[in-house]
Amino acid sequence: QIVTTSLPNIIPNKNKMIKEKFEIDCRIIHTNEKYLHTRNTILVDDSPTNIIQHIEKNIVPGIVFDLGYGWNKDLKEDNKLIFRGNSYNETFDII
Repeated sequence: QIVTTSLPNIIPNKNKMIKEKFEIDCRIIHTNEKYLHTRNTILVDDSPTNIIQHIEKNIVPGIVFDLGYGWNKDLKEDNKLIFRGNSYNETFDII
């Protein structure tokens, strides 16, 4: 499954983009409370807030997805619970 945050008007286009990018057909959940759906899995997210909530609530690893955004650089990886993926391939290697 993929858990994402989306404005209602972009959900159809975002679903299409996700399926094309990852070449999969899976359940896509749109929510602002991602940690509720990531209890037994790794969360990959570009938002430090979502990564921190996920780790605090679930005590499982999170990967900060960073394609050079800059605004999420302050969340430092410890390679125990917090990892950083700087590309799709690097993120898949971490998983």
